[in-house]
Amino acid sequence: MATLSKPMVYRLRRLPSYIDNDFAASQLLSHAVHLPSAEIKICSLATVAASSWSASTKVATVMFHNLPQLIQDAPRKTEWKISVNGLPDSLILDRHFFGMTPLYDIMPPHEHQYNCIAISGLASHPFGSWQPKGEEKTFMWLRDALPREHPTVRAWIYGYDTSLTDKTSFQSIPDLATALIDHMKANDFASPTAPKMIIIAHSLGGIVLKQAITRLAICGERELHALDLIRGTVFFGVPNLGMEQSHLHALVENQPNQAIVDDLAVNSKYLLKLNEQFMGLLFNQKMKRTETGAIVRSETHAILVSPESATSNLINDDEAPISTFPINEDHSNMVKFVDDDGVCKIILDKIGEIMVYKAPLPSITPPAQDARPQRYGYTPLRLHLPPPIDFQQRQKPRLNLAPVDQIVSSLDVPELHRRFEDIEARSKHTFEWIYENDELEFSSWLRSGKGIYWISGKPGSGKSTLMKFIFDDPRTRDLLKHWRDENDPIIAGFFFHHRGSVLQKSLEGLIRSILAQLLRQRPGLANLLTPLIESSVGKKFPMELDEFRALFKSHTWTQQHLGHALRLMLRQKIADLDMCFFFDALDEYDGSPEVIRDFLADLLEESKEGQMTIKICFSSRPWESFTQKFQSGPGFPIHDYTTSDIKQYCYQTINKDSTVAEMLKDLVPDIIETA
Repeated sequence: MATLSKPMVYRLRRLPSYIDNDFAASQLLSHAVHLPSAEIKICSLATVAASSWSASTKVATVMFHNLPQLIQDAPRKTEWKISVNGLPDSLILDRHFFGMTPLYDIMPPHEHQYNCIAISGLASHPFGSWQPKGEEKTFMWLRDALPREHPTVRAWIYGYDTSLTDKTSFQSIPDLATALIDHMKANDFASPTAPKMIIIAHSLGGIVLKQAITRLAICGERELHALDLIRGTVFFGVPNLGMEQSHLHALVENQPNQAIVDDLAVNSKYLLKLNEQFMGLLFNQKMKRTETGAIVRSETHAILVSPESATSNLINDDEAPISTFPINEDHSNMVKFVDDDGVCKIILDKIGEIMVYKAPLPSITPPAQDARPQRYGYTPLRLHLPPPIDFQQRQKPRLNLAPVDQIVSSLDVPELHRRFEDIEARSKHTFEWIYENDELEFSSWLRSGKGIYWISGKPGSGKSTLMKFIFDDPRTRDLLKHWRDENDPIIAGFFFHHRGSVLQKSLEGLIRSILAQLLRQRPGLANLLTPLIESSVGKKFPMELDEFRALFKSHTWTQQHLGHALRLMLRQKIADLDMCFFFDALDEYDGSPEVIRDFLADLLEESKEGQMTIKICFSSRPWESFTQKFQSGPGFPIHDYTTSDIKQYCYQTINKDSTVAEMLKDLVPDIIETA
């Protein structure tokens, strides 16, 4: 067994969610790599969930006293897959730390107020660059000191390949910035309920961050929301105005990645333009920035990044709203702190300043919504559902479970239903064929079918108008009553809107909406959520109503809580229930089409665990992701059946004005052909 010549920290991914302590993690890894658990040190354990629906896993940082055999057999590899009997997916052990890695969890979850993301610099390791220099690697200030000082802040590290020795890499700084944004979105940093962010960046990491921030400012609503969540940054030795490069050109000369080094030259046009854009945003956003690096040296004592470059020439500007301070270390070691380090305490204090910083409202805001009366959901209005149970009228001094109306109110928000309300109603007598045409098998699917029914169509072909008609027409409920005669079916829907708010085009918005609709129609299912709510508010039932209200007021439905709540509903074994979902415009989901496609299949699979029977009708454009999965099932392309509807609509519209009707009616065939 080889003993480590140099201590190294590894990352272990895909640990099952039930691994909830260091001992359990070390036991599992010990079994997997055939190494005594005494040889393994679990340094951290944290929860990872790719989305509000995906099952969570755990990620750990690990050190070995003696190297496992699989590492000894392939010492040049940076990642190893480990199969474990009883686990559906292999564990992944790596030392590259690419992507986002959380370093710990905040408990209880409702106290999680900030995410702190650390981005490493040029040719540095995403984890190791933040550890002390020397042989002592058991301490890492982001993982160990930050939560002690700020217990509501969760630390993450972001890893990306910044090696200059890769002779085949064509990536540029804008490419790295785009990847950072994609990783932030994939890890739900831009979700509607995501905590605020503080971002720490070293060297090149700061340039990548500045480029990412300027891009967020010119993108869509989701990106603007992420930008608004960034409340401050701490920059270590960031070459805002360029850096000394002679030692770098020797590594990349005539290689494709030489462009990165050229862009980092002193006073390069790229950096000057980026700095101008970023400073403009800084002074207009709710953001505070701290710059460090009055003395930043290479090992040969050449100045890599000057104080002026590290502080954007603001080091001597007493009136600038930017905090600057020196760190007397070289460029690499300025972010490496030992436990109880005096400079580290200053950095933690600066992070605290960001957390309490108050600034004017940002000048960049999403487009204002039209004023309209608030409506709290189309489902109860259209389908005449029973009102929620009012637990207050029972006058019980103590509650044994959370009041249903408060749960529903916390899930449901008016904007989730605006797309449904904004869709124009069908023209008179159109779309009747959906119920009458036996070839489409839609009515028979409602009565006795199962699985997924797909209505595909070209842009502007009337998919949303048809889905609103189906969802609203009483024949839908009447036909569904034949599904299983003993049950009154639950009907719920969600209409995506790519020009709408973050919630209107996200999986989180969908889950919030269908949970609220489900609870309105079956209030008794709220009992299933009691353990989840107890965990969130930090106290068990029974409790007095006023006490519950005070605790629940601060409750936030996190991505993981929403997914867990929906699974509890789908797996329920209280009673036999039938549920039919209607989802419109899946192609307008703000994410990978494969994610929302697989979500539909997962809904059906999850329901098999309990007494809930589910079927789904959805509409979308005929994208390849949907075609591969659903083309063989029931459904139809809407544009093949709307010729008579278009004709009828044209004549109805023309006849409203008798003065032009005779003149325009001859154009109807051409209109139909064009449509």
